[in-house]
Amino acid sequence: MRYFGDLPNYPFLRLFERLSANVIVDVFLCILLEYKVVFQSSMDLAMPSIIQTFSDLLYPLKWRHVYIPYLPENMAEILEVPVPCLMGMRWKR
Repeated sequence: MRYFGDLPNYPFLRLFERLSANVIVDVFLCILLEYKVVFQSSMDLAMPSIIQTFSDLLYPLKWRHVYIPYLPENMAEILEVPVPCLMGMRWKR
């Protein structure tokens, strides 16, 4: 069980360094409404921890739908699933 009293060990800082407060609120709202949320980033290492942080922000609720922190390009057809999901993909410039 996680308690938010342990904030020094929690990766919220990375979330707020990468995204604005407005984007964080919008994404969180989409997650609460069980939309399909796909993150794209050129930084492979940051994306899974940011997605996990959003999932953990739901506490005491839990995300019970499709959760793929890093989706390889050759599996992109999974994006067409008709269910709520949290996914991350690499974005090429």
